[in-house]
Amino acid sequence: SLATVLSALTDRALWERALDFISIPFETSPVNAGISACDRGGVWQKALGLLRLRGLRCDEVGLGAAQSAVGKCGDWASAVALLCEGRLSALRVTEVSFAAALASGREVWKVAVSLQGWAAKQSLEVGALARLALLAATGAAGVWTHALALWPTSLGPAGDTALRSSNAAISACALSVAWRWAVRLLGEVGKSRLVQTAITQQGALTAFEASGQRQQALLVLE
Repeated sequence: SLATVLSALTDRALWERALDFISIPFETSPVNAGISACDRGGVWQKALGLLRLRGLRCDEVGLGAAQSAVGKCGDWASAVALLCEGRLSALRVTEVSFAAALASGREVWKVAVSLQGWAAKQSLEVGALARLALLAATGAAGVWTHALALWPTSLGPAGDTALRSSNAAISACALSVAWRWAVRLLGEVGKSRLVQTAITQQGALTAFEASGQRQQALLVLE
């Protein structure tokens, strides 16, 4: 079928060929596949253009793929616009699409934080992926007070998510020279029986070195 062919092209990021095949109006699956192909091919402008093409329908899958495409290029304004557009079109904003919007605002952490408030007003649940993206945004900006406030709620049942959340919070504290909090978080990682990664250790080392406690830094590596 057309959807199968487009799916195969999408897997290979052959977005140009995928767009050539889309000629049947009012088909949802081919549109979604075309948007996904544009996303994987890194041509987010094409993904947005296809999403807005008249005579074609898009569902939550296509909307999420378009948000992923703009999110990867850091176009947070378009990502937020897509969120609003999805709600106006009565499309369900999925956890993946919301997380993509948050990730797009990583360089402007205030936008990511405001998105969390927007979600609350829209009665949207902020899932684990979205919370992790928000924590990463504040962590990347070194806004350790926000990162610490978000950290407890970002811990999910999955060990990988919990460790990534802790790493982001530790990094935020390290960037802000809030080394005492970095040490405390490192202890929480140990209590939770999570295996430290290079990111965990690097964040703690940065905090210790900034505080002038080189001997403590060496203990982290043991």
